[in-house]
Amino acid sequence: MKTIHLFDNASEAVLMTAGTTLFEQDSLANLMYVLLEGEIAIVRDYQEIATIQPGTLVGEMAILEHRPHYASAVAKTECTVVSISPTRFRFLIEETPNFAMDVMEIMAERLHLMDRRMALSTGC
Repeated sequence: MKTIHLFDNASEAVLMTAGTTLFEQDSLANLMYVLLEGEIAIVRDYQEIATIQPGTLVGEMAILEHRPHYASAVAKTECTVVSISPTRFRFLIEETPNFAMDVMEIMAERLHLMDRRMALSTGC
């Protein structure tokens, strides 16, 4: 995420210990997060489906779609995250259009990864 520097001095950054659940599968979404440090496992039906690395987002789909989370997010290591409310998200997009581009690039990359995983699992 090229605009990660927007969160460099975020006073609301939160430190999470390994094993802490950021959000649960099927829970209602009211925040998305920027991962500044550490790794977060994305877990669907008790199976890890992805690992989120520093400098990216987690929980963006649920907040954009106004739907429950598709999966849980669990800290694999000690992590530092910054939460983003829908209001702050809109403000970031309005004031920093490159942030919107970063979000779209992250979502497109994740869609491509999912497509590859599905192709491998079906043998296509």
